[in-house]
Amino acid sequence: MDKSRPMFQVRPQTLGERLTWRYPGRQPAIRRALIEATGLAEIPQSITLGYYRRLDQPAGAWCFMPRTDPLVCAALEIDMVRARICEDLAIRISEELAR
Repeated sequence: MDKSRPMFQVRPQTLGERLTWRYPGRQPAIRRALIEATGLAEIPQSITLGYYRRLDQPAGAWCFMPRTDPLVCAALEIDMVRARICEDLAIRISEELAR
């Protein structure tokens, strides 16, 4: 079981389902890594990482479209974030295949 799931939030938006990382600065090691990678003095309370979108072709396909600002690029280097995205895509694709 992924204990990091409560740290993330997925909400429907016009671009797709928005993935937000809540309180990324709560863990000192992660906060330090993000500050070092971006040069920011503080890490925001939440980071919109990108959007999940269902594709028309091929049937049942999903993709993740990350935002490209430096903070998101640094966040995508963190294993927990990548694992969440991969798990979410796997769940969406398996649900499509089960239909």
